[in-house]
Amino acid sequence: MALVGVLVPVVARRGGLDALGLAVLATGPFVANVLALFAGRLGVRSPRSLAAVRVLSGLALVLMLPLAGPVALAGLVLLFWITVALAAPYQMRLWGVIYPTSTRGRFIGVVGTGRSAAAAAGSLVGGVLADRIGGLEVVALGGVVGMILGSLASGYLAPRTDEGPAYDLRRSWRALTTSPRMVRITIAQMFLGAGFIGAAPLYAFVQVDKLHLSLSEVGFLGILTAGATMFAYLPWGGLADRRGGLRVFQMGSVAGAAALFLYAWSPSYAVLGLAAVLTGFNNGAVEIGTQAVIGQYAPSDERAAAFAGWSAANGVRGIIAPFVATGLLAAGVVDVSGGILLGALTSATGALLYAFAGRAPASRVAVAARAPEPPILGT
Repeated sequence: MALVGVLVPVVARRGGLDALGLAVLATGPFVANVLALFAGRLGVRSPRSLAAVRVLSGLALVLMLPLAGPVALAGLVLLFWITVALAAPYQMRLWGVIYPTSTRGRFIGVVGTGRSAAAAAGSLVGGVLADRIGGLEVVALGGVVGMILGSLASGYLAPRTDEGPAYDLRRSWRALTTSPRMVRITIAQMFLGAGFIGAAPLYAFVQVDKLHLSLSEVGFLGILTAGATMFAYLPWGGLADRRGGLRVFQMGSVAGAAALFLYAWSPSYAVLGLAAVLTGFNNGAVEIGTQAVIGQYAPSDERAAAFAGWSAANGVRGIIAPFVATGLLAAGVVDVSGGILLGALTSATGALLYAFAGRAPASRVAVAARAPEPPILGT
């Protein structure tokens, strides 16, 4: 995931891909999130199928080396993110039956710390090797490693999860909207994420065209983001256990919006480094916060469906957002800094919405309890 997110856009930009082409690459994970609605029927349902999906993820990266054309690259990036999306709901169910609610945030924080450490190592090694042997060669090498490690999932001794009936759009929507507070949190995240997603295709212009960074320097930014995410997971997890996922979202969103304002300014490599660290803090908050709020506000047998609904709602946003700033850039309405600033203002709106999300009731039961009694006719 680190190699796809850090190296592929820069390699594509160096190959001459324009702003709209980079936007197409950026939509990959969000198209996959929408398709997560079908994970109830087509997704992972056992450790063996998890291993098969992970191997397919690695294969998509390996095929980027012989199939390096823009269309093929976009298709393989999409395939990679689809495999990730199909596995995510099963992972949520599995965590739900393994970890007790009172300590789930800290356990997920430990898992996230290990994953972020791997992302930091991948960014470091990938960036250094990419300057020597080529970017897509490194991505393909990462795919081989991913296929080997992903196949080990077939050996997991995992407890059975309560699958329930296969969920669809209607069930996912119902599970997501059970709690008015979770609805507000979802809307706030759509704004916060839209700012990041809209600005992300323009990062390569700052890195390549404005500051003329090498692939190793870009890789180091990935290290800073992954490292900050790694160190943020445990405190975010502890905060989620004590104060709930909304507080994590509220604090992390401020860091995320600040990172985008710094990228819009981008006077130097050092400022991009600070933006990368703040982005990492936000990334950790989003993952821990998502797990926490779905665990808090969705019924236990509906968490996978709620997560699929969450992913789909944010996926639709992610398909649209990359084309807003890049379209304005292509039309000459904004420059690169102006496009990123537009994303920063959108994310700041999301942070503001988070600040007020706690005013909504946690469940519809609470809404009914607070509703006034209807008047009795004749009195």
